[in-house]
Amino acid sequence: MQALELGLDTFGDVTVDSKGTLLPHAQALRNVVEEGVLADQVGLDAFGVGEHHRPDFAVSAPEVMLAAIAGRTSKILLGSAVTVLSTDDPVRVFERFSTLDAISNGRAEVILGRGSFTESYPLFGFDLTQYNELFEERLDLFVKLLDQKPVTWSGRTRSGLTNQMVYPPIENGRLRTWVGVGGSPESVVRAARHGLPLTLAIIGGSPRRFVQYVELYHQSLQRFGKPMQPIAVHSPGHVSATDAQAKEEVWPHYQKMMTRIGSERGWPAMDRDHFEREVGPDGSLYVGSPDTVAAKIAALRHEVQHRHTSARAADDQHRAVRNEGRAQSARDAERGHYVGQTFRLRSKLRRTRRSLGGGGQVCRLADVRLDHGPAYRTAPLGRSSARRSRRHRSSSKGSRARADRGATQLAGGARQLEHRPMPAAPARGQRRVLGADRAGARPSHALSRRSDHARVVWPMVHSNGNRTFNPETSRQGAQEDRATSARERRRRRSIRAK
Repeated sequence: MQALELGLDTFGDVTVDSKGTLLPHAQALRNVVEEGVLADQVGLDAFGVGEHHRPDFAVSAPEVMLAAIAGRTSKILLGSAVTVLSTDDPVRVFERFSTLDAISNGRAEVILGRGSFTESYPLFGFDLTQYNELFEERLDLFVKLLDQKPVTWSGRTRSGLTNQMVYPPIENGRLRTWVGVGGSPESVVRAARHGLPLTLAIIGGSPRRFVQYVELYHQSLQRFGKPMQPIAVHSPGHVSATDAQAKEEVWPHYQKMMTRIGSERGWPAMDRDHFEREVGPDGSLYVGSPDTVAAKIAALRHEVQHRHTSARAADDQHRAVRNEGRAQSARDAERGHYVGQTFRLRSKLRRTRRSLGGGGQVCRLADVRLDHGPAYRTAPLGRSSARRSRRHRSSSKGSRARADRGATQLAGGARQLEHRPMPAAPARGQRRVLGADRAGARPSHALSRRSDHARVVWPMVHSNGNRTFNPETSRQGAQEDRATSARERRRRRSIRAK
């Protein structure tokens, strides 16, 4: 079992004194420094300071606060919670935290995020419509800076770099960098793509609903070929001697804060029932006695680890089945057989025939799993293709017999397909045309390796009258049949008129 790190973070809330008077921002900042010193003395693992630019939170320069705490502490990790990278410069952020890492003897870390408040965008002259693009580009540049090598980078929201080094470098190892996520699956996948540890901000509702993000994160790390990374959880809390005392101490302040923020965002006013649910066993507030809060933290950790273990076991089983499928496909390829094709085609034969009104049989092979062997699936053509095929049906008494001959030919084609040697799957980025050597048929699409799926359209040849043609590729034949049908309709109308 991995070691559990326990830490505290603060936004530097502007609190009140014993008389209920708001403290000056300067005093609130000095209190934050004392809190960080106390956290180091009692043996906590980490202390974080958030970044905001609004009147109710005093801290706007986390690195300066952390540097002051670093001068009076010796063991505790010091980090931001979070640094709003979207409205900051990645190079300057790295330089500030590499400086903090030097003066704290390697205890600096940074949590990068977009921030739940947006006041920094107009303050620093950024367009809020670029909310996602700003963070995506700046995070990409910051990750390159972590390698501490000459960086060449270009983007749309910042000037590019060419073979540029950034100073001061990290003295030992790599700057510990997290990505803060508030509940967006895209943000979870982004953190995994860059191979960075994940911090989940759970400030409301059941923490268990975030377990799915933990599973998504681990799956994405495996998909991108990244090593497993730690996961952190941020939630509000307050610890006192008893559960009742903790609730009564934090309730009035929490209500005011949530009501104030809710008025800005359109939330309903906070009531006591909602608060009680949040501090309960399935809520996001860690409020109560030390034993109560510790048990709630342990329960969430157990839930996350249990689900992760189950998901990992399922992945291992799926991987074993997939590898066995690949081995079987290789053995079948040596024998020169397509496995399981004929019965699939034949099972669709009658339904496809009815959907085309008894005319020529044309099937579509779709959803080819290139990495799982030849798992083909057939489906009838869409409405527009079916209408095109109906134009080729004759109105004479022998149409049913010719349709039957077409069905027989499709079954024969399926039998031939059963014994075709299996072509090797094309490499990534390559295209291979299948069936070009088949007499009388030309594929209207190609098999290409794109992600894990590809699509094949194989037009089956069918008979109409004395001429065999492919309705998908014989445009001239289709025009001739339409002209013949038009002449037949005009002849019948003239007979009825007489």
